[in-house]
Amino acid sequence: MIKWSSFVKGSLLALPLLLWFCVESVWALPRFSMRVGVQCITCHVNPSGGGMRTEAGTLYSRMSVPYKPSLRIGGEKFTPKINEFFTIGTDLRVMAFDDDRGSTSIFPMQADFYFSAQLMDAVTLYYDQGFRRGLDLNNFETFALAQVLPFDGYVKVGKFVPAFGWKLDNHTAFIRGGNASTSGAGSRAPDFADNTNGTGFSQLDKDVGAEVGFYPGKGSIQFAVLNGGRGSTSDFDNNTGKAFVSRADYIFDFEVARATIGGSFYQSDESSSLETIYGTHFGANWEKFTYFGEIDWETLDDEMTQEGARRGVRRTASYHELDYLAVRGVDLKLVYEFIDPDREIHDDSLTRISAGIEFFPVPHQEIRFEYRHTLGNRDVNPDADLNEIILMYHVYF
Repeated sequence: MIKWSSFVKGSLLALPLLLWFCVESVWALPRFSMRVGVQCITCHVNPSGGGMRTEAGTLYSRMSVPYKPSLRIGGEKFTPKINEFFTIGTDLRVMAFDDDRGSTSIFPMQADFYFSAQLMDAVTLYYDQGFRRGLDLNNFETFALAQVLPFDGYVKVGKFVPAFGWKLDNHTAFIRGGNASTSGAGSRAPDFADNTNGTGFSQLDKDVGAEVGFYPGKGSIQFAVLNGGRGSTSDFDNNTGKAFVSRADYIFDFEVARATIGGSFYQSDESSSLETIYGTHFGANWEKFTYFGEIDWETLDDEMTQEGARRGVRRTASYHELDYLAVRGVDLKLVYEFIDPDREIHDDSLTRISAGIEFFPVPHQEIRFEYRHTLGNRDVNPDADLNEIILMYHVYF
């Protein structure tokens, strides 16, 4: 069973810096939040980011993001609201890719349908069903949200992705699911030596529990207690161990620029393993340039051996993205990623460099073209020395 002393120690290591600086957690594209300088609760129904957009988020995505913005379709004003109480939404991403190992495919990267019911002024029931592999009843997110605490605070109870670092739309990033997220095994596959795994918190890493959060001024802070079955296909917890996660950050507005810094802590002690992750995330925006990054340090300790010692795996992953807004609706991007799957194994690390363009021609439409190259020792890590070309179409509201 997890010890409160471990949780307190980890929180003290991860949070004092955050509370001293005392941004936003945006699932889709963190650069948008840094450009505008608002927190995720402004644009997403989920206060910790991702999923269904609020009316403000829908308006921003229609009027500020596309090359040709518009409020209307055929003379009528578009709205995802069914009526005063019920709202729907969706994210559909279809990807085509080709690599130099002979793999070519077109597949749905994401197919989510959102539904929310405004039960009271401050109480919302939320449901997100994924259809990427058909009607997968395990691939859903649902929670009750009560925005009743001070400092724009809330209580969230249900099944959701824990708030940790940046929420990226690319769940193959090494700080998220890694390459394993495309294999069907999920990013929390039990084989800790799997070199394709990232540090987690992708769309596949949902867990059941309760979260509280606060938004004092330009800061944000979240705490959650969870079952610890992150990414599990079962929502029933059959052990006494629990997971604790905390995240906080702050955004600084300067006269000519904007910056943010924050960090996260996660620890889960199940019957067979102990997982601890520390992370720091940061970013800056100056005129048309936006940069954001994250570094995670993860420890995976296997079950106790007869000698009483744990077999440990120490993993490090980082992500850095630089974006340039060429014109409204057109973003040029460079991405640098690094992962060391096990710091005790020599020469198994991977470095991935990506370059691409994202085009938002009209509201609710995105086209992304990207080239990725992975460097490393292929004799040690089979994911090394890989070239990929990716084309993605995204429709959303």
